[in-house]
Amino acid sequence: MYKRQALDYAGRAIRVNCICPGFIATPLIEPILRDAERTARLTALHPLGRLGRPEDIANMASFLASEQASWITGQSFAVDGGLSAGHAQIL
Repeated sequence: MYKRQALDYAGRAIRVNCICPGFIATPLIEPILRDAERTARLTALHPLGRLGRPEDIANMASFLASEQASWITGQSFAVDGGLSAGHAQIL
């Protein structure tokens, strides 16, 4: 859908991109984070060795809204600590 929208709105200089977040330490996954063993297993899956923070997603959104990204449209960006690239290790 975002690719179609990128094409539809490009003529109006409107850019459309998609941010695909990984596991972000927010209240949404708080029940998982209460269990230290589950948190450790989940963290270990991420090549960068930690769960995401809300500011990780905000930084990508800020970049995409900036002039530095003025030539980017119709793209998806995995902001997931490398999880989509493969598992670092499995405990």
